Amino acid sequence: MKKYFVLLCVLLFAGSVPCAEVLLDKENGFEFFTGGSVKVIDGILTQQVVVPDTQVYFYDLAIDPAKETVIEIIYRASGLPERTTGEIFFMPAGGKPDAKRCFRLPSLKSDGLWHAIRVSASDRKYLADPESWRGMKAKRYDIRLDMIDQVAPGGVIEVRSIRFCAPEHP
Repeated sequence: MKKYFVLLCVLLFAGSVPCAEVLLDKENGFEFFTGGSVKVIDGILTQQVVVPDTQVYFYDLAIDPAKETVIEIIYRASGLPERTTGEIFFMPAGGKPDAKRCFRLPSLKSDGLWHAIRVSASDRKYLADPESWRGMKAKRYDIRLDMIDQVAPGGVIEVRSIRFCAPEHP
């Protein structure tokens, strides 16, 4: 009986695809930012939103757009406007951001609690051209994270994790 249980567990988890996690520290690709103060403290990226269009770049990430079609961001925010807009731009490593290759982020909740954003490459609400993601063939990618486009003096956004996942991954 025990052998069958172990075999069942192996079969269930053999097909699961782990998420590609973006490590939030300067030693692992977080190298450049514009638009305010950005710090990483205990693995949490903290942005002081003092100018519009805050941008954080992550370089040379191993992402498979054919499999990892969902982006998940765990964040908390305070002091932001009631409605916000933001984007995640993606490009082959060394490329430049292009408005045709970006995910639109939903409005952030600014209540100081942790929340999860999950945006899917198959949902045109978040990505106008899903093939712009799935059609990418590079092995390494850069991303630019613009959590908020608006000015929010005194506003703070903290990002605990960014993951690129298969749609069925929890």
